[in-house]
Parts: sequence; structure tokens; C-alpha cells
Amino acid sequence: MIVGAVIARLEAIPQTFALVEGVERLSALATEVPTATPAACVFLDEEAAEENERVNGVSQRVEGDLKVVVTTSDVSDARGATGADDMEALKAEVRESLIGWTPPGADDVVTYLGARLVRAAGGYVTVEMTFATAFTVRA
Repeated sequence: MIVGAVIARLEAIPQTFALVEGVERLSALATEVPTATPAACVFLDEEAAEENERVNGVSQRVEGDLKVVVTTSDVSDARGATGADDMEALKAEVRESLIGWTPPGADDVVTYLGARLVRAAGGYVTVEMTFATAFTVRA
């Protein structure tokens, strides 16, 4: 539910992403380029559950790392400066859209943990942004 809400939120940013997908696109990013750029791939990468709070049943707070992998083309100049500028603008749009927002199904606001360059080759730049939020599982 959280990932779907993040995808919808990124799709709603006017004139920013040509394509926003879930984890199904992740494996292709290593060897292929997106069918349209700029593109984003959204998924929950890692979850860490706290101790169960109940004696009869389960109630656990879970903190999750939410990844947004952003790819843009970098073919407008020989040095790649335009692509780098485009990537910085895309990262700013993603941060502005997600930080401080509570997705449906979450118990806490989204916070920003950082970003790293994944790939810069073949006319494309890919950056992985990491955010955090929390939710509760009950049984």
C-alpha cells in the first residue's frame, strides 16, 4: 500500500516523470534503459521490526527503507553537465514530494536518508534515493 501511494504521488508531480514503476522494473535497470525518461522505480528495500508489544497477538512497529531509483538521459552535451543538472532537479522534486508526507498505511512521516549514484553510462544517469517511514503489523 505504501509503495503504491508513493508511485501515485510521484506520478502526480506535473511534467516530471515520464514513467514511474514498482519493483518489477528494478532488475532491468542494471542492463537496460527505461522506455521513457525521466523514470522512477519505487520499492521497499529493507524492513526492521521492533519487539512485539502484545502478549496475546502481535503488534509490531516496522521501520522501512523506501527506495526511489531515478534515471534520466544524459545526452544533451559531451560533458554530461545537463544530465547532472537534470538529476539534481529531479532529486529535489522527489524530496519535496515525499519528505514530511504520511503515506496511507504508514504510521509516520517520510524522512530522507540520502542518495547514491548507481550508474552513469551509455547516456543515462541513475541515482538511488533512500527514504524511511514506519508502519505497524498486527495479528
